[in-house]
Amino acid sequence: MLEFITDQYVSHESKLSPTQFVLGDFVFSLPENTPAVSLSRKYDGGWAVIDLLNELPGQQQTGRKLDERVIKCEWFLDEGQDNIEKLVKLRDRKKPLPLVRGDGTLLGQWVLTGFDVDESWLYQEAKSMKQGVTISLREFANKPIEQKKQGSSAK
Repeated sequence: MLEFITDQYVSHESKLSPTQFVLGDFVFSLPENTPAVSLSRKYDGGWAVIDLLNELPGQQQTGRKLDERVIKCEWFLDEGQDNIEKLVKLRDRKKPLPLVRGDGTLLGQWVLTGFDVDESWLYQEAKSMKQGVTISLREFANKPIEQKKQGSSAK
């Protein structure tokens, strides 16, 4: 009986991808020396607070804000510095990027709003042994611009 209960909750050997996420062409993966250590998400309920004179504030549903994700990484030595340079190049593209989970699930289009780097364990020449990187993403939800049909004229 105990085996039946534990079998429900224990994951058995399977072929899992070592890839955690792919953002554009940047791969988060332990074998690539670019592992993510945590992911946080921020979802908005779409409620705005409206200040009222001599009363408690009111609330009104105005539609949700764009979702946000934060990926935290800890990288090491020169490989970590190389990863940071790859992120700078990704940022400089200035375009929305697809975010894909390691199992192949497309999580939508996201913009890289910025990233913070905390370099620690400094040694000679002010090089760091450890780089803590916090990557901020925001959902890209722009609707595609409809192109006018060729040959149609405005009357």
